[in-house]
Amino acid sequence: MSLDDLKQYSNPLMNQLVKSILKKHGVDLSQVEGPSEEERQEILKMVSDLQGNVQQFLDSANDKKEENE
Repeated sequence: MSLDDLKQYSNPLMNQLVKSILKKHGVDLSQVEGPSEEERQEILKMVSDLQGNVQQFLDSANDKKEENE
């Protein structure tokens, strides 16, 4: 699964989860403000770090799989 495939599935899932949580707590989506530029940059950094960690894990798992074959 490529990074683009992961984004294709994770973005709609994340959007749905956020909407569900906000609705559960009675938050009107029309009144919700977006994140500030600073918050947006921090989120992008966290996502980038997480993507790197996932890629490292997948590479490690593939290496171990190849060693066992």
